[in-house]
Formats: sequence, C-alpha cells, structure tokens
Amino acid sequence: MSYSLPITVLAAVVTAYVLLSRGFGKSSKGLRYPPGPKPRFITGNAKDIPHERHWIGFANWTKKYGSGFIYFTVFRTKFLVINDYKVAFDLLDKRSTIYSDRPKSVMIDLIGWGFNMTFFNYGERWKEHRRVMHQNLNNRAVREWRQLQSDVTHKFLKKLVANPNDWLYRIEQYALPLPFSPFEGSLPDHSMTGSAIMKFTYGYELKEKDEYMPTVKKAITALTTSQGIGFMVDKIPLLQYVPAWVPGTQFKKFAKDYRPYCEAILEGPFKDTKERWAAGTAPDSYVTRLLEGFGGAKISQEKEEVVKDSSAVLYAAGTDSTYSILSSFFLACTIHPEAHKKARDEIDRVVGTDRLPDFGDRESLPYVEALVKELYRWNPAAPLGPSHQILVDDEYEGYFIPAGTIIHPNIWAMTHNEEMYPDSLTFNPDRFLGLDEVTAKEIDPKNFIFGFGRRVCVGQYFADQQIWLAVACLVATFDIRKAKDQSGKEITPVPNYPSFVGKPDPFPCVVTLRNTNAAKLIDELPVEA
Repeated sequence: MSYSLPITVLAAVVTAYVLLSRGFGKSSKGLRYPPGPKPRFITGNAKDIPHERHWIGFANWTKKYGSGFIYFTVFRTKFLVINDYKVAFDLLDKRSTIYSDRPKSVMIDLIGWGFNMTFFNYGERWKEHRRVMHQNLNNRAVREWRQLQSDVTHKFLKKLVANPNDWLYRIEQYALPLPFSPFEGSLPDHSMTGSAIMKFTYGYELKEKDEYMPTVKKAITALTTSQGIGFMVDKIPLLQYVPAWVPGTQFKKFAKDYRPYCEAILEGPFKDTKERWAAGTAPDSYVTRLLEGFGGAKISQEKEEVVKDSSAVLYAAGTDSTYSILSSFFLACTIHPEAHKKARDEIDRVVGTDRLPDFGDRESLPYVEALVKELYRWNPAAPLGPSHQILVDDEYEGYFIPAGTIIHPNIWAMTHNEEMYPDSLTFNPDRFLGLDEVTAKEIDPKNFIFGFGRRVCVGQYFADQQIWLAVACLVATFDIRKAKDQSGKEITPVPNYPSFVGKPDPFPCVVTLRNTNAAKLIDELPVEA
C-alpha cells in the first residue's frame, strides 16, 4: 500500500487548518497578544513546550518573558498559562462568566469519559450537574459524612499497624487504587476495605481481592494520561478521522484499549447501587439520596443520567488529592522531622494521649492546620490546574486574549511564588503562623489549589476534611524517620514529582508505631480492619 497520497493529503489538510487560525503579534483591534515564545510556521510553539513537568517549565517562562501570564500556540490552538495568582483571580474568578468554558477534548470522548461534567461546556447541562453535586458536597453538607470519614480513617490506621512500612500501599488503598503506584501498573492481590469516596458515593465497601478495582485503575489511567497538554488529536481534531495506520495516530489504539474500562465504571457501580436500593438493601449514599430526591421509582431518564454521571465523577476525581497529599506527608516528615514533632507536641498538649484527634479538635490545633496548608502548597495535587476556555475576546492589562484560548492555571507556580512564600522549595509550616488576619487569608493555598471561579472543585470540602483527619491521626500515632544505608548512614530523600498528579517518586523511610499506647488506642477503635 502506498502511503504517499494519504500523507500528502493529511499534510495539506493540516496546513490549511493552521492557516485559518488567527495570527500572532497584534490583534485586529491593534492590541498585542500577551508575552510568550515566538511561534514557528504551522507548528506554532509545539517544540517549545517543556517535555516533562510542564508546570516548572511554564513557571520559568515568567522570568524569561517578564509576565505572570504567557501566550503561545500549538498548531491552531491558542493557550494562555497563568503563573500569577492575582491574574488567575482577576480573570477566572472576577470574569468567570466568560472564562468558565472548557475546551473540547476529542480524546476524552474517544476514551469514554465524556460523561464527566468536568469536561462539559459551560451551559445548562453543566449547571444541572454542578447544582446537584454542590447540594451534597458544600461546606455544610459534608459535615454529615464525618462519621463515615472517621470510620474509614480508623480502618486505615488498623491496616497500617500490621506493617507500617507498607504505608504507601495502604495510602493507595485508602484513597482508591490509582495508576501512580510503586507496583508500576500491576494491581496488588488485595484491595482497599473502606474508601471514603466509594462509600460516600455508592454505599459500597470494597472487599479483599475486589474484582472491580482493576477496572477502576484502568479507567483512571486513561483519564489522567489524557490531561495536561494532552494528545495531539486535541490540537488537530481532524486526526480522529485519519486511518489508524497513519504515523502519529497511536492515540486510536490507546482509546480502543481503555474505553471499555471507562464505560464500565460509569455503568457498573451505579447499576449495582440502584438494584440494591430498589430491593431496600442499599445503605445511605450520595446515589440513594438523589434517587429518592428525584422521585424514587418514578425518576425520569434525564435525572437518572445526572445521578449516574455525577456519581462516577465523584469517586474518580476524589482520589487524587488524598493520595497525593498523604504521600507528600510521609516525604515531608522524613526530610523535616521537626515539623512532625511540633505537630505531635501540639496534639499531645491539646488533645492528650488517651484518644485520637477528631474533627472537633481542628480549630484548637493551629500547627496541624499549618502543616496541612504547607502540604497543599509544597507540592500541590494538581500542579497544572484543569483548563478553562474563554468564550469571547477579552482585554487584560493592555493585552488581547482571543476567544477560544485555552487557559491553564499553573498552580505549582502560584504555590512557589517567592513573594508570597519565601524559600518556597523548603517545607515550612511555620510560614502560616503568627500572621494578621488579612495576610493569613491572602496566602492560604486553599484559595487556589482546588481551582478557580465557577469551575472550582466541587469536592474540595470533602477532600479537605479527609486529609486533615488522616494527617492528625498519623502524627499522633506513628513515627517517621529516615532510612539508613548499609553503612548506617541516614538517607535523605530528594523530592521528585514527575507526574501530572502530584505524587512523589518512591523514597526510603522507616515508619513505626509511636508506642504501646498508640497501639492500644488504634486497637480499641470501634471498627474492623
């Protein structure tokens, strides 16, 4: 078979597609585009994009181009990376009516994640899904689920007691098995018992060797792989119509391989919960409450789709932050034992040693709160935040931002702004202590690590509750220290976060129970391991 004609046609189509795009330099209004690298003919800045850890490369562009927001193109697609919190707030919060759209992702549809409201265009369908989820996950509503979160955290502690140095594996169970594991893609032979998100969403408690978990892992792998700058088909949508044998269309095989898993996580758990609910055997959950609230057995097909879609989004999205932040917790305490000691001293002083910390203690533990904030800031769970897309032309600080531009808030750059966070690469919870009320509010990383404007993460309060409780209980009951090499010399880990979801590379440390009293407290918890 001759490839010359199809490839020639493809090249011609791509060239025509690019030439239809808006120019670079000055807009039709005479305003300049924001600063950024000079584009090349046809490909734009495709070769300028950092190949690894985009967030750090993009952050360096602020120094290079002297701006907190950088404009560039990849073929016809226009991008704006925002490295400065003030710019992100001005555009994505204050002008949220025009900055709340999402770019169309061909790849998301191809792999079967199109049901995810995170990728919906800004409109009535998105508003309906968002409203339903917000009603059940707002700051007040999530307090109803604190007992569930306590039970899951206490089960996690009991599992950890058996072999504390399996902490990374136990975190993976606690948060839901994710593709970023020390097992390099293989699923362990047993699975989590008691994910807070899974129980909250479906009332479903995963069992040992749960057959459902390989499906979850594959589906989330597909989702996270498609994030960030993504696949070329999202820059040149015409590629989806090119035969699979043409070079550069490997995305088609990826989509074919993973789509069945993505479809399964949408249909499987919802079907199971609905059947148990109809039989009167389903425990209280997000799904059962919505089914009842939307008319029970008389629920419309449209409303049922909202329940099914939004529930699948919850447990997929709710795993990343918990897994990432708790991994960072063990790394930070290994490198900075003084932070762990300060947090424990505070817990011992305020809570005592005859019980574990609970949600009622949070306001009385300012250092533990500072520790959690620093975990959020040090290496955020999503270093490059979810993209926005501007609906209409806009002007900001004398620069022109054309309609359709894809906006990437660079969360990592914001949490490492040296003016807000001096010595930003160093883990230091004390930076959040002793501040006046205004300053404390201004530098709180929770202002932006969960996103911006109308696209802010709807599950942020649930995740924050879960993370705080886990950190407080771990500090109170486990010691974390550096491992030693064969010569007895301590090994100081070097933090490295290579993935789109902020999880550190595996590192050595030694985790042990604090003492016999901690073992007793955990053993007496009224939950089964």
